[in-house]
Amino acid sequence: MAKKRRLIIEEPEESYEFTPTEFNEREFILKDIYGTKVCLVTLAIGIAVGIIGGLLCRFGFSSGMDYMWIFATIISFAVAGLMTRILSRMGFRPDMLETKSMIGNYLIYLALALGICIIIANPPFTPLLRGGRPFTGSGRVFPVPQAEAESLCLCGIRSFSLQAGSPRRFFFRHE
Repeated sequence: MAKKRRLIIEEPEESYEFTPTEFNEREFILKDIYGTKVCLVTLAIGIAVGIIGGLLCRFGFSSGMDYMWIFATIISFAVAGLMTRILSRMGFRPDMLETKSMIGNYLIYLALALGICIIIANPPFTPLLRGGRPFTGSGRVFPVPQAEAESLCLCGIRSFSLQAGSPRRFFFRHE
């Protein structure tokens, strides 16, 4: 059985013409500069909170209060939650910025604050601030040059000992 031929009816093409909206270059530049200022203030707040948190952690670790890192983390997240109020008090209007810009500012703040807190609280800076020379063995301090003492301290090595009869074999102990 033969199929009937369908007649193809051409539909008239829609004529669509793109008309761009007016672009205000000055407004765009001012809004971008404003967003950059807010980002820089957020970075400064992140650095300050990170330093405060790192000092809290280091004070807690040296005093035997190992839970101080919880307070530092809570402070970091509390300041992030209050960021729009803090910026408002500083004279900025966070509502003028896009939501994705503010989310980016929050994430950059948290990464910077917690990162600086971790760096200050951990060994790259902690031994250098103690004054070096924590190396003891059998109750007496070995004469270790300052550069070697700092490099051993940065590795987390607190003491070492020599094996008798073999001047090149060292045993390091991590604490």
